[in-house]
Order: sequence, then structure tokens, then C-alpha cells
Amino acid sequence: MRIGEIAKLTGLNISNIRFYERKGLLCPEREEDSKYRDYTEADVLRVKEIMLYRKMGISIETIYLLINKQVNQKDVLLRQQKILQDEIRNLKGSMELCQMLLRDGNLEVKENQIDQYLDYVHQEEEKGVGFAKVEELLEDITPEILEQMKELCGMAAVSVKIKEHGQGLYVKCKIKTEADMITSVIRGTHTNLVYLEKNGKIIYEKNQENGQASDNALIEALKQMTIAQIRQVADTASEEELHFLMDGVEMNERLAAYSEDKKVGVGIADTLRSEKGSEVLKNDLLTRIMLKVSSAAESRLDGCPLPTMSSSGAGTKGLVVILPVSEAADALEVSMEKKVRALAIAHLVNRYINAYIGKLSPMCSCVMASSTAASVGIAYLLGGSDEQLGYAVRNMSGTVTGMICDGGKVGCAMKVATGSSAALLCALTAVHDAPLRVSDGICAETPEDCIRHMAQIGNQGMAQTDKEIIHIMEQKK
Repeated sequence: MRIGEIAKLTGLNISNIRFYERKGLLCPEREEDSKYRDYTEADVLRVKEIMLYRKMGISIETIYLLINKQVNQKDVLLRQQKILQDEIRNLKGSMELCQMLLRDGNLEVKENQIDQYLDYVHQEEEKGVGFAKVEELLEDITPEILEQMKELCGMAAVSVKIKEHGQGLYVKCKIKTEADMITSVIRGTHTNLVYLEKNGKIIYEKNQENGQASDNALIEALKQMTIAQIRQVADTASEEELHFLMDGVEMNERLAAYSEDKKVGVGIADTLRSEKGSEVLKNDLLTRIMLKVSSAAESRLDGCPLPTMSSSGAGTKGLVVILPVSEAADALEVSMEKKVRALAIAHLVNRYINAYIGKLSPMCSCVMASSTAASVGIAYLLGGSDEQLGYAVRNMSGTVTGMICDGGKVGCAMKVATGSSAALLCALTAVHDAPLRVSDGICAETPEDCIRHMAQIGNQGMAQTDKEIIHIMEQKK
């Protein structure tokens, strides 16, 4: 039967069925002459099975494992049951709060009553009762508010000054209104608020902390490992433990597809998709990797509201780690097990390199760390040995070291496309036993020493880079 017939029998849209095919859940035979898909009764049953699992909220990736008998159905159902129970508990708490306000007749909650209701929420949360999450970030920033912000900047109401003598990340922000004066200080890491003051009164003060990864025992233990040992960790973990990484693939691919029908950035992804781009680059693996990574990065950095799975604390790093490895895995038609293990290795190597480079660096860590990690993941997919995974690191260290970070922006899409193309090239040469020579520049015998040399270039050799970048940007005003 044709795809239209199976759609009628199951009640699904044709696009849904084709999506399941792309994900490997359906593999219909093709007629020898016409090459049309020929669906069987078994395919109908398979579609219904997929629908049943989806009605329980089970992810596509987990369904793939279920269908291929790679995971235990009972274990999956028990885990999904717990997830659904948590969601129900959260809904129950919010529902009871709604009912309480309706019962009390407090449709317009007074100021003195708000704390009472919030106290009730806190008490219930301590008992394990869930409520809807309060995690809004930029949802309330409307186009009107953005215009007001632009007007303030145009009126010179906003000013930025450079602290000439400082080390590491330091941001001091002062906001003055007709009624109040607010001062806040962030130090060490992007989220490390150390000081908050209102109208001369200190509201919050934190002991100075450098926020470095070296303070974390787990990260410190990771730094003592070798790339071969990291591979062993990924190889010995259960597939079920690693399968959550596929959520990142699905998430980041949606982000990559965002620009297909929306105008974002400066048109980097549009160029690759254009007739001229297709004519010049063709539809090979390298092009597909560059397109997905640049498209996802351009969308995200231009304000796309879709979520992304991060890696080593950064969303763009997550795109650079996940998408090249996933795309290579699909092109090579490896098993789901090998795919998730390659993703695990890439995430771990990315965190490993970032532990040496540091959270903040004058080097583009999205390329230095994340693209290098992706190269290791691709080399693993290509069947690389421990030694050849090390070659991938060496080749990347001799290729991309020194790319500067001049701020997170749309243009970073060009950088990560470049880093991702290098990742594929370095992986291919690595598994072909074509590493750069140890005598070449900063290259070293071991991948661990290569990484330490990369970090040394960034942390010591490029110590003045940030200052010069800021001066250049200042001159453009």
C-alpha cells in the first residue's frame, strides 16, 4: 500500500509517517520498478505501536531502542511512569493553589495576602508537592520594550566603561531611576553574583570566589584522566544511561531547522542552502555538518526562542559538540549504541579541554574545545583506536589554536562552521594514520599535552588579547 493509505488507516499525517522513516522507525520496501514505498500490514502495526508509545510521552529515540530490542520495555515504562507522576504532581500543586484562591474569593490578591500564599507554596514544596516552574527569562521583553531600550541608548542614558585594571571576569552595573540607585557586581563567572546594593544599603554580599572549575572535585578528577580513559568511561556506561544525550540531538536539530523558513542573522545558513551554495558545495557530509552547525548557531545567537542542549555550560558549545557527531553517525549508518557513545565521548572531551582552557578565555572555546571534541567523536565513529583519537586532538591543536573570542554574536556561526569542517578533516586524517608531526609548532606526542599547550597559548600567550579586542571595539563608536 501507498503512504496515503497507511495515513488513512492510522489517522496520522503523511509528514508524521515520513518523519518516522527518517528516524529509522519505519523501513518500508520499495517497488523495484517505480521505487515507490510499498507499505505492508507489518508497517501499519509498527506505526500503531509508535503511536501508542508516543501517547505515553516516550521520546522518538527511546522508541527506536524499544523497537530494536535494545532496551528493556519494562525499564522504559517504569522510568516514563515516574516522569509522568512528577508532571502530575506539579500540576496537582498548581491546581490546588488555583482552587484555594477561587475558594477564598481572592480574585484580586492583596499585597498582604501574597506572602501568605507563597508561604503555603514553600511549605508544600518542602513536603514534596510540585508546582509550575518559575523560569521565565526574556519572555516579557516585547518589541515595545526593545524600542524603549533603543531610545534610552540613543539618549545617552546608557554608558559603558572599561575597567582598566582587573583580572578575569568583572562586571559592575549601576541603574539609577528617579527613586532608586541599584548596584550589582558579577565576578569570576557569568552567573557569580557577589554584590547587590540598593540606595546605599548592602542587600547581598558574597565572599570573593574565582569560580574556576579546579575547585570542583569531579572536574579535577576528569583533568587527571587521559583521552583513552575518557573513551573507556563512555564505552563501559550502559546505553540507557547515555540515551538522554539523544534529547540534545533532537533539540539542537530543531534549532538548526529554525532558519529554514525564518530570516535570521546575516544569512550564513541561507547562503549554504541557496542554489549557488548547493552548486558549489554539493550535499556531502562536510556541507551538511557546516549547514547544521552554522544554522543552529546563527538562529540561537540571533535570539531564537527554542532551547538547546548545552555542553560544558554553554549552548553554542552544545551545538558544536552534538550536531557534527550526530550528522556523521547518520551518514555512516552506525548503530544507536555507537552514536550515543560517540556523543558521550565528545561531551566528556569538551569538558576536559574546557577544564584546562577555563570558562573564560581570549580563545574561541567553541572551536578550540568543542570542535576538537567533535573531531574525537567523529574519529570514534570511524573506528579510530585510542591512538587515533589522540591524533585527532593533535591535528586540531595544530589547526585551530589561536582563533580569538571577540564576543558571542551571530558572526560566531561562521567560526563554528570553520571549526566543524576542521573537525571532520582532522578526524579523517587521524584514522588514516596521518597525524601532524610532534615537532610541528605546539603539537605534542600525547593528546593530553596537546591540550595543555592549547591552554597555555590561550591563558598565557594571549593574555593581552581581550584588552586589544575591547580597544578595537571602543574605536568603532
